[in-house]
Amino acid sequence: MSSPAPLPEEIVRSVQRGDLQNVVKWLGNGGQVDALCSAPTDDGETSTFGLLHEAAFNDHLEMVRELLKRGASVD
Repeated sequence: MSSPAPLPEEIVRSVQRGDLQNVVKWLGNGGQVDALCSAPTDDGETSTFGLLHEAAFNDHLEMVRELLKRGASVD
């Protein structure tokens, strides 16, 4: 099994803002719905998350629905 592609910082910010149009455009240009991003936590550890997790965390329900429709993994 191969690792998911890295998630560009620009797309992470788009998800955080709820910019569904930009995320859909990125996915349409070959971005992977299960791409991952890593970020440091307050305790010095590293947290890894994907588009679906970030959209849900930021209460962007429409984006969550779109990502699930496109096959985002819930694991």
